[in-house]
Amino acid sequence: LAKYTPSGAHVWSRRFGGPDDDFALPPAVNAAGDVALQVEEEIVRLDTAGTERFRRTAWPRSPLALDAAGNLVFAERSLEPRFSVAKLDAAGATLWVKEVPVLDGGASAEHITTDGEGNVIFAGDINGSIDVGVVIARRSSEGDMQTFLVKLDPSGALVYGLGWETRYVSQHLRFTVGLSKPFASFRMMDAIFPSDVG
Repeated sequence: LAKYTPSGAHVWSRRFGGPDDDFALPPAVNAAGDVALQVEEEIVRLDTAGTERFRRTAWPRSPLALDAAGNLVFAERSLEPRFSVAKLDAAGATLWVKEVPVLDGGASAEHITTDGEGNVIFAGDINGSIDVGVVIARRSSEGDMQTFLVKLDPSGALVYGLGWETRYVSQHLRFTVGLSKPFASFRMMDAIFPSDVG
């Protein structure tokens, strides 16, 4: 992993992994220059100077993001019929974990990000139903997988859950925060808003 200035001057480099082949996902970076990277089953958090802040184990290929305050959010699969979304502070302390039971079929979180207010947004594939505080269910028999989108506030409370009749979010989704109508080109299959959210 290397950092360069906008003009191409080298700032710092760090090496991860062992002597054999290792797999790494693209790093997450926030506006301050903090970095998080997953190598195999380990997430590494670096500050803007490239100094390691913490490491922790995680399920391979867990999507991750950094918010403006340097908090790390990531979605993690498990061997149980569920997945989880967690938020850690800049030192690696757990702020909260939201468990997402898969009620039937299959589901996985494939993308995660944060917005300028610290909300956490994650999306993935669904072939059945999940419980994020409300139930999001697959509503069409077309195709194998469809798409869900969930927004949590900075404390991990549900803001909304949405679903679409489109296949394989991992192939179609390019995750961008700030769109007034995310997924505007897809047909919505259900939209579930908690009653206490305006």
